[in-house]
Amino acid sequence: MADNNPLTEPLWFVLPFGSAPIHASPDKRQALNHALGLKQLTSICISQPSVPHSIAAQQMNKVAGFKIQQGLDHLVELSFDEAQAGLSHDFKPALPLIIYW
Repeated sequence: MADNNPLTEPLWFVLPFGSAPIHASPDKRQALNHALGLKQLTSICISQPSVPHSIAAQQMNKVAGFKIQQGLDHLVELSFDEAQAGLSHDFKPALPLIIYW
């Protein structure tokens, strides 16, 4: 876990042993057929009321396809396949999540 992580930010942790399922050997590979035809998570945007200022947040903002920023409310936005279909689903108010594909 990240050191000195403020309670106003997500809990940052790293799983160095993880890899994408597509990289698994064929005998261990999981089926990756999604009902909507989604193939790849291409961007993540996390919004929160406070300014993200931890070292972990600053480092994560350097990762392509990832952004954490100040916003009016807590919100996670996930884009699959570069949102090429131009479709989305907003789960608010039940869940602060919007998915684009």
